[in-house]
Amino acid sequence: MKTVLKKLPYIFLALLLFGFFMSLVLYGAKDTNSYVVNKIKSDKKVCMLTFDDGPNLDYDNEIMDILQENEVEGTFFYVGKNIEKNDNNKVKQLFKRILDNGSYIGNHTYSHSKYQFRESKLIDEINKTDSLIKANLPKWEGEYHIPVRMSYLQFYLGMGKVLNNINRSNFIEGYLSGDWKFDSIGKEKIVTRYMNNVSGKNILVMHSTKYTKEYLPEVIKELKEKEYSFATFNPKSKNYFKNYGELA
Repeated sequence: MKTVLKKLPYIFLALLLFGFFMSLVLYGAKDTNSYVVNKIKSDKKVCMLTFDDGPNLDYDNEIMDILQENEVEGTFFYVGKNIEKNDNNKVKQLFKRILDNGSYIGNHTYSHSKYQFRESKLIDEINKTDSLIKANLPKWEGEYHIPVRMSYLQFYLGMGKVLNNINRSNFIEGYLSGDWKFDSIGKEKIVTRYMNNVSGKNILVMHSTKYTKEYLPEVIKELKEKEYSFATFNPKSKNYFKNYGELA
């Protein structure tokens, strides 16, 4: 009996540590069902081109050249600190060009950090980037609803309260090809990855980099050959995603 009593503190400590460990596992587990969307659920062949990590004035204007040449639209998910570091007048010109084309601008956090256990920082950053986006919009009639994509497409249990706080119902994810590793992967593999996965996750995640102009025309060409339409988050476009279906 004395031996058991002596072991009780250790047993209690072990249980306490186990409980703490399990809470970390559960809290950090990915939740890909409740709040995250990867596609437009539709009975039509539709996809969405999205571009992360801008604005980069040079690369995003190159992307816009390609979109306009091919008469398609996309959505740019911008990082707040990148909005701030660019010339304000040039940012406004880029925003106007994007929206005039029927494309759209979303929120990709302010600092592109990792936010597990840092919900307050995340909420502040999303709100700050919302304000930066709205401050640079051209004249816009009606409310401008800003879609949000997490940096690194991260999502953890417990982030439902973040959505409630920022007045959103979901985070936008999609299919990642690894296009930022263009030097090691190459154009052909990137294009193939998008084409092989578009039927499952038809929101395609790309990036505002110097490499995008290398593969984007070919992706658009092959998608058109397969008779895909190109949706956008812009409610003023005839290609607004809700005209095709709903996010899922």
